[in-house]
Amino acid sequence: MESLDLIWLTLYPSEDILECNRLRWILIQVSRNLVILAQNIQFLWFFGLKVKNWKDYELFWNSISIASFDTISMKFDLAREFFFFETIVTTTGLLCLVFIFILNYYKKKTSQIILFLLKALLIFICELSFIPTSIFFLVVFKYSSSTLMHVKEYSSGFSSDEFNYGIIGKILPVIILSILLVLTFFYEVCSYSPKHFLSENNTNRKITAKSCILSKVVYFINCFMHVNFKQAHYQVFLISEAILYSICCAYALYKLPFYSYEINFIKIFAHLDCALLSLIFLIGFYLNNSEIIILLSLFAQLLAFPITYSLMHFRTSIIMPREVSIHHSFDNYELSIRLDLIKKNNPYLLEQMYKNYKYSKDPMNCIIQAYYADEILENPMLALNLITKIPLFQLNILTRFQAYRCKCFLTKKCNESSDSMKIIEFFDDFSSTFI
Repeated sequence: MESLDLIWLTLYPSEDILECNRLRWILIQVSRNLVILAQNIQFLWFFGLKVKNWKDYELFWNSISIASFDTISMKFDLAREFFFFETIVTTTGLLCLVFIFILNYYKKKTSQIILFLLKALLIFICELSFIPTSIFFLVVFKYSSSTLMHVKEYSSGFSSDEFNYGIIGKILPVIILSILLVLTFFYEVCSYSPKHFLSENNTNRKITAKSCILSKVVYFINCFMHVNFKQAHYQVFLISEAILYSICCAYALYKLPFYSYEINFIKIFAHLDCALLSLIFLIGFYLNNSEIIILLSLFAQLLAFPITYSLMHFRTSIIMPREVSIHHSFDNYELSIRLDLIKKNNPYLLEQMYKNYKYSKDPMNCIIQAYYADEILENPMLALNLITKIPLFQLNILTRFQAYRCKCFLTKKCNESSDSMKIIEFFDDFSSTFI
């Protein structure tokens, strides 16, 4: 397990935090989430939907699908090219991680160019291309060795021969989708930083990856239903969509995982918007009226903003006082002290956090204590002492890497700044070499 931690530590070291203009971070996040939102909206209809006057507005809805790379490929008749492209890209992501493992095993340093390219590749695979890749390979699996004549998931009415790869089409999609899901899981668990200090300058910092993992699980379920279930049971599908997106919205609202108000707003808005649109399509389908769908959908975009703002205002207004939340889970307690963790130098805060740790036994509490002691109190030795009391082998996979990275970072920092640590490190190396 430590070898796996070391691979991701090489890719996402603790000090590897990009500091840039806050507005730039927000614009990047908005652009990324708009693409993902458009990819989710395409789930809500299918080509040839049997609603009155649907063809009059089909071009509008099809234009939203352009955000999905598989749809663009189908538009230009590049189904097989997209098949090979996604296969190569996804397997390359895995092979690069294996390459880093080999370099670490032989104690070789990985080039920064390789690390930069791999991080960009993982953003593409696990964020921007997660839904298109999932849909496409589920379609390939469905139509390989199938008697179906035409592909219903794409507008051009492709012959199923374009997606029929025989036995390879049954095996390879399972492999690619398995790689995609595993890479995405570890990407979500390892790519973020839980540090509070200066988090207003980095909108990607958050306290937990659970909300993002839940979203990816929902997206994959939607992809599966989109390919195998939607057209035969459209109304049930829309109800399921509304429920799933509502769960994502409610969970993100309850946790407020990101330290940035704007990013929490974007995430909640996106899932709320999808839930509203699911209900609107259900109403329009029931009334057999495509004009109602288009009008209510446009109105929902305006309505979703004030609803999201009101929900977030309500959520922040009911955050428990720290005196009360200290006896609750660390998730609740962290929300109560988040602003203090970001900005204030309060040595008594560690004592209060320790009281919460005795109650909640949440290892993330110790990780945050360690970062606070190092960055705010400027006491790396105390920070290292706080993090070393966590036994890594007892941690679940969601927190183990964060604890491992924090411990490695603080050990390295103390070795560089403390003569005592240098002596201890020397005798540790001596013992391991000669005894």
